[in-house]
Amino acid sequence: MRRNQTTREQALELLECLWIKFNEYAILLSYDIATFQPGQGLSQCVTIGGQTREGKDACNEVTMLCLEAEEQVGLHQPE
Repeated sequence: MRRNQTTREQALELLECLWIKFNEYAILLSYDIATFQPGQGLSQCVTIGGQTREGKDACNEVTMLCLEAEEQVGLHQPE
């Protein structure tokens, strides 16, 4: 293994941390403040997988890690 290569376990842990970060509450702004300063979205969406132009499965290891992180963390975000 190369010295600065990320392991699968490290990548999974980073994705799990990201999933947890997605679940932090957003500060809701009053109507007057939101008129001048846009607020944050209340949900997060992640698109994984997909297909090639030929219609073949385009899932890769990152897709599988995202699914595993979702399963391990078990929170309602990202959608």
